[in-house]
Amino acid sequence: MTHKEMSPGLASGLVKAIRGIPTRPNRPWNAREAMELFVQHTLVSLIHAGNMMAIDKLGACFHGPTLGFATLKEHSPPVEPLAHAIKVYMDLVGECRPFEDVLVWVHAELLATKGGEGIGQFFTPTDLVELTAGIAQDHFIRHPTNPLCFRIHEPACGAGGLLLGAVRSRMEGFPSDTIEVSAVDLDPFCVAMTALQLHAAQVLHGAPLKHVELWVGNTLAGPLKLGYITNRWQGTVEELLEKKAVMVV
Repeated sequence: MTHKEMSPGLASGLVKAIRGIPTRPNRPWNAREAMELFVQHTLVSLIHAGNMMAIDKLGACFHGPTLGFATLKEHSPPVEPLAHAIKVYMDLVGECRPFEDVLVWVHAELLATKGGEGIGQFFTPTDLVELTAGIAQDHFIRHPTNPLCFRIHEPACGAGGLLLGAVRSRMEGFPSDTIEVSAVDLDPFCVAMTALQLHAAQVLHGAPLKHVELWVGNTLAGPLKLGYITNRWQGTVEELLEKKAVMVV
């Protein structure tokens, strides 16, 4: 199968599906809320389906309050629009290259435009991600690193674009399970989007990473709260915080 490179045209179907997710009743439709509902339910669905069907060995887990997830008591949207959006997303991830940044296009269409509900966030453009990944790959070729373990850290991850590009670049010469990823962002929604993109790529493309940990908080001032992690770390959260001597993208 030939995988596609993500484009606005490919993203249009997912944008349309997310626009079909109802937000809180008796209020105008809210793009940010629809995106949050979509990300939350898609990540939960992928994790639970993987665990129940044993289709992955990630053993991933997340902390809903840290990621800003709403409870069903707060808002329980209709199942059909959410299920449709989840299917469209999974099909799209399967069509695209492993670790492709799918959500950057959706975020740009729904939230980064003048009429969106964002907070002035603009993520790294895909062409700059490709350029950065290419420069990094050239550096890795000229300065070989440990082939059994390669660590990537992103201190302000957004939707995970640079992380995904770095992982994709590294996978050109090494198996995915030699790559460790950690990331931080002040916005819980950004961390949730990064978690979804990394988890979906690992499950739907059969490319498990060695370890993933995603944190919510201020990179410089702290504190950091763990939002998503895979089962490949056996220590404590405190030990994880001490284990931050990682390469910065």
